[in-house]
Amino acid sequence: MSAQRYAIMEGKPEVLQAEIRGSVYAIQAMIMDMYFSEWFTMYQKSRDAVERSQILYAMAQAPSRKFIKDTLNMTLDPKVRLQDVKTILLQVGSRGGFASDITWDFLLSNTQALLSRYDSVPTYSLGNTISELATGIVSEKLAGQIKAWATNQTELLGANFTTTVDENLKSNRKWLGLPATQMCEWLNSKVPALH
Repeated sequence: MSAQRYAIMEGKPEVLQAEIRGSVYAIQAMIMDMYFSEWFTMYQKSRDAVERSQILYAMAQAPSRKFIKDTLNMTLDPKVRLQDVKTILLQVGSRGGFASDITWDFLLSNTQALLSRYDSVPTYSLGNTISELATGIVSEKLAGQIKAWATNQTELLGANFTTTVDENLKSNRKWLGLPATQMCEWLNSKVPALH
């Protein structure tokens, strides 16, 4: 769906059923048929909470590193709702791989800018979001960077955050060592055409 075709539906999310619309948006973002600015405009103009959520989900699926960085930078924009900051960080960061690395790099570099968006103590919202992202850590190098950064963020993350990072890393690496390997072997046995 090009931007011109979206314009027909703009402001009318009921034109497509919500589930179909969400799928169309996600596929559209994955094939990179629209520019970031077009997605951001769609997000800003939408008055439908479900549609906004679908737009953010779609943006988080984009394969381009630049698009991912632009999506994360949205969290610093006062035009972006605070409740959507969590959505963006989790949806991009939980993808794993380079999307997760970019998310952590963004968080470590923009902590104060993110904190300044919150009027009250942001521990509950931002701190919990960061803790949730930390459940997916698999890299010892990244874990070390996060723990070094976290030593100055105890008010945001709590005193036990670095211990939690270590536990998550150990658990994830253990899973990657055997269950993930077994799962891949099982998939290969069921779908031999993929070999």
